Amino acid sequence: MRTGDFALKKWASNDPDALTNLPPEDVSSSDEGWLWKTLGLHWNRHSDHLTFVPLPDIHPERHDSKRQLLSLASQLFNPLGCLAPFTIRAKRLFQSLWLKGLDWDDQLPLVINSVWCQWMREVETLESVKVPHALMVTPRDLVRHSELHVSATPLKQRMALSRI
Repeated sequence: MRTGDFALKKWASNDPDALTNLPPEDVSSSDEGWLWKTLGLHWNRHSDHLTFVPLPDIHPERHDSKRQLLSLASQLFNPLGCLAPFTIRAKRLFQSLWLKGLDWDDQLPLVINSVWCQWMREVETLESVKVPHALMVTPRDLVRHSELHVSATPLKQRMALSRI
């Protein structure tokens, strides 16, 4: 990174010894707490887990529109796909609204709104999801066997999910 003149600052680690060879001005101050926002996710340096912070402005009992559904669901940043089983439900709701031909500011039909309200109530539980930062704790040269699991259905409203 230095060759490209990209100066990396505010280094942090779950192991304080890993920072000893860095200049003090490049290391983050220790008073910034254990929960860090990094690449859109929250990282707990103490436990070395990635966590998710609930979305602001969640009101599970309100009657939303298609625009509000998409706006709220798209705020759930999930670059690693760890929440895919959860986020896919909101995407399916949006898809069903699209297929019904609802305009952006039309209120959600009652059946879809009740499913949406349940989804919003469950958003608040996402802070209990903790994903180990080191997804593969065994060094690669010691791994003798790995598997790829894929689950998919032929239905139009389903999507596939895979995991290594």
